[in-house]
Amino acid sequence: MGISTRAGDLTLSVSVGVAVRGPSMRGLGELFKQADDALYAAKRGARNRIEITPQSD
Repeated sequence: MGISTRAGDLTLSVSVGVAVRGPSMRGLGELFKQADDALYAAKRGARNRIEITPQSD
């Protein structure tokens, strides 16, 4: 996505990692780890995308 500004052109890239908390998760740390892993998978996969972790439960 390109945006023109007075200072010049600006290009933005958005990658998002999504995780869903299941009943067997031990805490928020595990949820954040899954979301973080999904974010890095989205970045590796070509950027400008959303990666969702599969729900384990």
